[in-house]
Amino acid sequence: VNDMSGFSVDLDSVQSNMVYISTAEGEAQALVDRLADHGVDTLTIDDSTIRAVIHLHIMDQDIKRAITAFESVL
Repeated sequence: VNDMSGFSVDLDSVQSNMVYISTAEGEAQALVDRLADHGVDTLTIDDSTIRAVIHLHIMDQDIKRAITAFESVL
């Protein structure tokens, strides 16, 4: 996701299973909504940040589906 235009992740700050993804100001809720349309659940943190959480039951194919969803919503 960090390599996609329109998104950024401070990889040095990732210390757990939570990833905070920055997008354009005012775009966070629309991004969450579009990702949900692709079956990827995330949360807004503020107007330009969303949070994705990886947990024990997330498999490699789920990660690939999430990446595809991010590519689709650009």
